[in-house]
Amino acid sequence: MAALQSIQVDVDIPASVRAVSLSHAARHDTDLLLKTFLTSAFAGPVIRPWMVYRQDGPVATVLGYSPLSPDDLRQRFSLAGIER
Repeated sequence: MAALQSIQVDVDIPASVRAVSLSHAARHDTDLLLKTFLTSAFAGPVIRPWMVYRQDGPVATVLGYSPLSPDDLRQRFSLAGIER
């Protein structure tokens, strides 16, 4: 089993709403929105478990763990086609 990496991701909530396809009601469920965004952005559920550490305005700081390195996560994100 690969060692887990501690990961911090800053997610712009309004931008994530535009980036994923969710029902109107689901867009107001921040946990579901973040789970869907993180899974889409990194091509799978590679940040698990995770939690919202803090939120400053529209940006939520998510802390979690991943078996992938930060470089692998950056590469996956760049291939996801999600605008920052």
